[in-house]
Amino acid sequence: MPQYECPNVKSIDIEFQKVKCTFSRFTGLRSKKKQILHGVSGLFKSGELTAVMGPSGSGKTTLLNTLTGFQRNFEGKIIYRTESDELSWQTFKKYSRYIQQEDALFAFFTVQETMSFAAELKMDRNLDRRTKQKIMDEVLNSLDLIKTKETACGNLSGGQRKRFSIALELINNPLVIFLDEPTTGLDIVAAMKCATVLKNLAKKNRTIVCTIHQPSTAIYELFDHVYLIAEGRSVYQGDPMQIVSFFGNAGLICPKYHNPADYAMEVMCNEYGNFNKRLAAAQDSSWRKNVKIIEEERMKTFSINSPSELRQAAIITKRCLIRYYKDWLGTLIKFIIYTTAPMFIGLTYFDAA
Repeated sequence: MPQYECPNVKSIDIEFQKVKCTFSRFTGLRSKKKQILHGVSGLFKSGELTAVMGPSGSGKTTLLNTLTGFQRNFEGKIIYRTESDELSWQTFKKYSRYIQQEDALFAFFTVQETMSFAAELKMDRNLDRRTKQKIMDEVLNSLDLIKTKETACGNLSGGQRKRFSIALELINNPLVIFLDEPTTGLDIVAAMKCATVLKNLAKKNRTIVCTIHQPSTAIYELFDHVYLIAEGRSVYQGDPMQIVSFFGNAGLICPKYHNPADYAMEVMCNEYGNFNKRLAAAQDSSWRKNVKIIEEERMKTFSINSPSELRQAAIITKRCLIRYYKDWLGTLIKFIIYTTAPMFIGLTYFDAA
C-alpha cells in the first residue's frame, strides 16, 4: 500500500451520542415533520468491519449521511476520535471516503485511465509518475483487478464495478470508509468477494462502515460488529455471533439452523410482534467483542498534500475533453441537436410580431 506518511493520525474511531434527525415534508400548504432517527448512540471502532442493518426506511442511510457530514441538520453529538485527540468534521472529511450505492463511472474510460485521473486529483502532488503507477498497481492487485487495467469501465461486471469503486477511494489510503449497500445487486459469489475485500481493509486499522439488508450466513460471519436499527432506533450493537443470545434474553428464540441475520430482520419487521422499543431499551455496549489489530497489518497513513484547485480544474477539463473524444458519436449528435434546435425555434417564430 502507499508508503507516504501523515504524522499523528493512524486510526479514527467514530462515536455518536443521542443523534436525532427530523425532516420536513410539504403536503399542500402545510409542512409535516417526520423524525427519522430517535436519539441513536453508538461507537464504530478502527480495525473493525461494521454492518449497519435494518429494514427499508429504518434510517440506515440517514445515519450514514449524518456521520459522513452529508446530512448536517441533526441534534446530538458526533465525535471523531484519534489516538490522542479529537478531529473536527472539516479535518475528518479529509481522512474519510463515502462510496454510495450507485457507481458513477465513465463507460468509455479504461480502468487504468480512470485510476490515473483519480491519482492526479487525490494524491500528493510531489509524487512522481512512476511512484503513482506503483501505488495504483498495488491497489488494483489487492482488489484482484490488476487483469482489468485495459478493460473499459462499461464492460466490467457488477462485482468488478463495486470493487473498482472501492479501489478509486483507496488511492490515497483513507482511514475511514463508508459504503451504502455495497453488495446490493450482486450474486452470492461477487457479494462474498466484496465483503472479503472490506474485511481485509478493516484489518489494516481502517474504520469500515457499510449498510446492508440481508447478508448470507457466510458474509454475516465476516463482520466484527453489527449495528441494528429499526424504526429509527438502535435495537442491538455488538458481536454478530451474540445476537441470538441477546434476542433470547428478550424472549425471542431463534429457530435452530436459522440464519441469525434473517431472524434479526424478521424481528425488526415485527414478524413476531413489535419488540423494537423494548429491544432499544435493553441494548448496551456489553455485547461488543474486542478485535485485536495485528501490528504488521497496520496501514501506512497518507499525506493530504493534494493538488491545488487550479490544477484539479485543469485535470477535470482534460478528462471532459477526452470523454468527448472517446464518445465522438454522442458528441456529434449533441452538437447537431444544440445547433439545429435553436434554428428551428427561431424559424418558427421568425417575424411573428
